[in-house]
Amino acid sequence: MTRTVVAGGSMAGLLTALVLGEDSDVTVVEPDDLAAAPDHRAGVPQSTQAHVLLSRGAAALEELLPGLQAELAAAGAPIHPAGMGPDSGFRMVGPDGPFAAVTSETDVIVGASRPLLERTVRRRVLAHPRIDVHSGRRLSGLEVDAGRITGARVRAGATEETLAADLVVDATGRHSRSPQMLAAAGIGPVPEVEFRPAVGYASRRYRRPTSPSAGWHGTMVLARPGENPRIGTLLPAENDTCIVNLGGMGGHYPPTDDDGFRRWARDLPDPGLHEALTEATPLSEVHAYRTPTTRLRRFERLRAPRGFFAIGDAVASFNPVYGQGMSVAALEALAVRAVLRRAPRDLATAARRAVAAVAAGPWSLAAGQDRPWTGDRRSVLDRVRDSYLRAVQSSATEDPVVAGAFAEILMMTAGPSALMRPAVLGRVATHRWHRRHDRPEMEVTR
Repeated sequence: MTRTVVAGGSMAGLLTALVLGEDSDVTVVEPDDLAAAPDHRAGVPQSTQAHVLLSRGAAALEELLPGLQAELAAAGAPIHPAGMGPDSGFRMVGPDGPFAAVTSETDVIVGASRPLLERTVRRRVLAHPRIDVHSGRRLSGLEVDAGRITGARVRAGATEETLAADLVVDATGRHSRSPQMLAAAGIGPVPEVEFRPAVGYASRRYRRPTSPSAGWHGTMVLARPGENPRIGTLLPAENDTCIVNLGGMGGHYPPTDDDGFRRWARDLPDPGLHEALTEATPLSEVHAYRTPTTRLRRFERLRAPRGFFAIGDAVASFNPVYGQGMSVAALEALAVRAVLRRAPRDLATAARRAVAAVAAGPWSLAAGQDRPWTGDRRSVLDRVRDSYLRAVQSSATEDPVVAGAFAEILMMTAGPSALMRPAVLGRVATHRWHRRHDRPEMEVTR
């Protein structure tokens, strides 16, 4: 009988515990009291922000927890087709305006708040007979013998104990201390990439306005380096509510007072979100949240230790505006399940590689968007990539093929390579040529 300790009881930790519970007794160690967790708890400070389950993430969660979407819908969460258009579906607004219409026959977006989603998942996972929770405890160290993890040291106040384990999983989030713990055990260092785009958000919950919902379910206004540092999103939530996030890049932080919050929305380069706010009824105070850094930890490059891997934000912490975190966690859990069912000789090493493979695509997209805001010196390759992404967003306002490729990446049904398809490259080049030569755009057809 194997024993596993999962440090962290948020989405990544719960889903990892679920899949590892197929073959192990699992103890989840969490500082918060999960049994009596309120809607918003200290371990998830961003829970007031707008959250969404992207298409691939929604499908992954349904695969892990069959019937979850029906449970969320019964709790009032809207489930919408993942279509996109200038005045319909999920309205994406780039620097040159709303993207062209893209339809979706099968993919969906689940509009559940973070507390509702986490509460529903937690209830299902903690009912598993092989999963136990130790609340009020946090991971404080790793026991290592001959390059193999043999246990986890956990602390409750001034008391520390060691939990023997064949496997320890770090799901403690973006502030993970496991690199330092591994270094203290003579393992590492853990290679990492870090950017400091200095992102700040303010969020507020509203009763959903009636007139925008007749045309679109949600909207996202993107920033543009050198022109517009402001970001705005309106995403659906349960029981006819919505959550509005206003954000800024490069240290441009939105205010948290009512008038300032509205002014920030008014000064977005697209009026749609502000118009919705004028018709919406506030249901909460304005909550602020800042993420000065985004980070990718390369645990898969470690040759040791056996018996340890990390998952979720402990591996890749994203800019929250892209809505990737929960979906990536679900996909990583599926990847770990696939590894477990292959029964490799070294489960931990295989799991580290599988998690890294899942995180690579979303991280690449997020890092490409964030890099220009850091003030760091950029390579020629970075500048070429940034220029091409800007051209994609411009072309997507008129070309449904380009907009569709961007939507696939956003919904995580395709990786960043979708933007390098010959049809997309050709249409972006044509669009850019016409703009440069100041000629009327040619009509784009499918």
